[in-house]
Amino acid sequence: MADDIKKVLEERFNSLPDAVQKAILSGHIQEKFQELARKHQLHVDAWQQVENKIMLTVLGVIQPEELVDKIVNETNVGAEKAATIVSDIALSVFKPIREELERELGHPQAREEVISDIEKVRQEVLSQAPAPQVAAPVPATPPNPLPTEKVARAPASGAYKPGETSVERADVHDDPYREPPL
Repeated sequence: MADDIKKVLEERFNSLPDAVQKAILSGHIQEKFQELARKHQLHVDAWQQVENKIMLTVLGVIQPEELVDKIVNETNVGAEKAATIVSDIALSVFKPIREELERELGHPQAREEVISDIEKVRQEVLSQAPAPQVAAPVPATPPNPLPTEKVARAPASGAYKPGETSVERADVHDDPYREPPL
C-alpha cells in the first residue's frame, strides 16, 4: 500500500509544471514551513500534519478550498486558527509558486521576479568569471606485472606424519612447531 501511495505521488509530481517542481525541490518551502511553525506554535505532531496537507495541496491531491477543514480535522485546531494558518500559507507558500507560474507562462500581469542587490552582483560576477580549467589527466604508473614463476615450497618434515600429534613425535629436529629438547 505504501508503494502504491509513493507511486501515485511520484506520478503527480512528474505531471506538475516545472515551476512547481522547482519550488518543491528547493529549500524555500521548508524554510517557510519552519517560519510558520514558529509563528503559530503548534505541537510538532500537529504541525507535521499541517505540512503534509500543504504538500498534498501543492501536489494537487487536496483542493485548496478543503485545506481549512482538513487542518481542523487532523490537528484539533480551532477553525479560526486553521483559517489564519491557511491564510499565512497562501501568502508565503502558494503566492510565490503562483507568481513563478505566471512568469513562466508569460501572463501579461505577471510580476517581475524580485532579485536582491546581492543576488544581482553574484549573478554578474558568476557570468563574468572564466570557466574553471580542468587539468588533463596525468598518466599513472602502470602496476607491476603479475609473477609468472611458481613459489618453491620447502620439503615436508620427515618427522611429520599425518594424523600424529607433535607431542607423540620422538624426533623433533626438523619440526617447525617444536624446539628441540635441551
